[in-house]
Amino acid sequence: MSLSRKSRPGHLSRKLMQRFSAFVLVSNLVLLLLAGGRAALFVSQENKKTLKLQTQLTLQNIENRLSSALSTTLLLSGNRLIINSLSDPDALKTYLPGLLQDTNLAHGFTESAVIGFNGQIIFSTHKDSADWLNIEAVHPALESQRTHLTLSPDHRAVVIASPLVLYRTTQGAVVALLPLTAIKSFIDSDDANLHLALEMNRKILISSSEQRAARGLYYEVHPAGPEFSNLHQLNARLHISVPRTVLFDPVARVATEIFALTMAFSLVALFLAHRFGTNLAHPILELRKKVILPMEQWVPCSPTGTGDELEDLALAFDTARADMKRNNVELLQAKETAESAVRARSEFFAVISHELRTPMNGVIGMSDLLMQTQLNKEQRDYAETIRSCGDLLLNVINDVLDFAKIESGKLELESRATDLLENSQGILNIIKPLAVRKNIDVLLKVEEAVQGQWITDPTRLRQILLNLTNNAVKFTEHGRVWIEIRLGEISQSTAQIEFAIHDTGIGISAEQLKKLFRPFTQADSSTTRRFGGTGLGLAICQRLVDSLGGKIWVESELGKGSTFFVRLPMQKVISTTSEHPIAKQTFPLAMARDVPLRILVAEDNLVNQKLIRTLLSKLGYEAIVVNNGKQVVEEIMRESHVSSSSSSSTTSTTSTSFDLILMDIQMPEMDGLEATGLIRSMPHLKQPYIVAMTAGALTTDKDACIKQGMDDYIAKPIAMEKLVAALLKAFHRSSEKV
Repeated sequence: MSLSRKSRPGHLSRKLMQRFSAFVLVSNLVLLLLAGGRAALFVSQENKKTLKLQTQLTLQNIENRLSSALSTTLLLSGNRLIINSLSDPDALKTYLPGLLQDTNLAHGFTESAVIGFNGQIIFSTHKDSADWLNIEAVHPALESQRTHLTLSPDHRAVVIASPLVLYRTTQGAVVALLPLTAIKSFIDSDDANLHLALEMNRKILISSSEQRAARGLYYEVHPAGPEFSNLHQLNARLHISVPRTVLFDPVARVATEIFALTMAFSLVALFLAHRFGTNLAHPILELRKKVILPMEQWVPCSPTGTGDELEDLALAFDTARADMKRNNVELLQAKETAESAVRARSEFFAVISHELRTPMNGVIGMSDLLMQTQLNKEQRDYAETIRSCGDLLLNVINDVLDFAKIESGKLELESRATDLLENSQGILNIIKPLAVRKNIDVLLKVEEAVQGQWITDPTRLRQILLNLTNNAVKFTEHGRVWIEIRLGEISQSTAQIEFAIHDTGIGISAEQLKKLFRPFTQADSSTTRRFGGTGLGLAICQRLVDSLGGKIWVESELGKGSTFFVRLPMQKVISTTSEHPIAKQTFPLAMARDVPLRILVAEDNLVNQKLIRTLLSKLGYEAIVVNNGKQVVEEIMRESHVSSSSSSSTTSTTSTSFDLILMDIQMPEMDGLEATGLIRSMPHLKQPYIVAMTAGALTTDKDACIKQGMDDYIAKPIAMEKLVAALLKAFHRSSEKV
């Protein structure tokens, strides 16, 4: 489908430009707001500068007043008449009083005095003179010959002390008190909105008003630098603040005007944006509704009625939908055809293989019977040929049937304990006749860590290894074939077991390795003609390995041989005795006489009951057998009651009369774990030796039994040596408790 309708270009672009213009308008309004904010900030900063200048001026005036008082005190301390008055009584009476009183009047001192070097007051203008030695300014003046300022103890005046020095020796000091009222005039301001406060030694001493309420802007200035040395020496700070209205009313007025203007522009911009947005969004939303519909509800997207680029987009959607529908129909047909072919192939393989197996069993069976009769050499050769061809054909049928099962998803796997050494030896026993005929050595190498029982599918493992080993012997003309089993990585309770099948056969080229695991494929056509086979063996092995969660790969060199590797995850099975039990081991019938024990057996399976009875009877024991854990508890309670009734002595511990309990785990009504817990919870009972006897052979099974209170653990099938070991342990435990 092609675009048949021509749209008028430019409409959509023009609408987008209109929206962009609205965006620019809004952006200008934002910039206008920012400019207003900057203007308000500028006004605020200018007000702050004015306050700072006024602060500096106030501090400078106070510093100048202090400097003037300090200079006056220095002039007095340098007056030779005052120094002479220290040793001239006449001068002390005539000259000194008038000089100090005139100085007080001229410079605003409330009090002045002359002090001797020992702190004694020589003369003071005030009758009730202060204790000058208690004023901090006096000590530096007398001790270090330097002028010092400090605050009076009553915080009402500044004390200025200047040393009297004669021939570099301190003779005394001149002390003057400058009242704080002398500098209050610098703090007071004609502006009622301005609040100033002078702090000395962390206390407000002078303030321009009674309180500082509703202040908008506040500063605290710490005088520093040589120009404020006197204020710094007095640890003075100046606090200055103004009401919020003084600073921010102009700013608020400007901000209000800008806000009103901004809101007006914003309303206009919003109105325009709404109109433009509605007109532009409507056809797009309508197109969206049509596009997002499910396939079965599709409707044509065009026409949109816009006559612009959106119309072209709708036509493109319609074209793509038409192509998609056509492709979906073709894909669905192809999928159904492929699935039908796969089903037909799998069903054909399964049916044909099954139908062929039935007569082949008759052919092979009758050939076996025939070879057991009296035959001459020629007849036996014919019979062996029939049997050999039957075996070959049966292998082909089995391969086809296994492949069909795998392809149809009907392959079933099992998990049970398997002895890897015995499994591998069985494979060698099967393949050995063919190897002997070809004069090929067949070897087995198993690491010690791998020996024992592992949880896997023994049938599929045997099938994989037998297939690979059979191929190794088949494609080897001379030399040897050997199977190697080793332990790989271990993670928690799972280990990777690696099998390697080596041969010195014809090898495989790098090009042939790429198609090695494809079904119905061999290295080349000459291989089939020379060695036979369907080409399904390796494909089946790969699928079986994948089903078991493992990995298979091959390393080969043409003319030198091949090595097939199989790595499978397995779980180790608990083994309480040697992995290779002693064959035909005998045990004395008189063991029950030398190791006397009363035994109770809990087992629900009749065959297993018969087995354990037989094993114990061979050792001379006659055990009591019950069917479940509930009967175990009842039997113990009955025996303990009988034992306690017949006992003439009164003891705190009651005997059960049973030395050993062989306890199955999974039983009806009450299992072995629950029964063991009940027995162990009886504090006045002489506890028997309890041995778990179960088919569960994993580490977790043993841990659960021991945790519940059992003393030992035997995994089924029960070997005689395991049973004897448990009996001996129970006897030693019983002997220790006697």
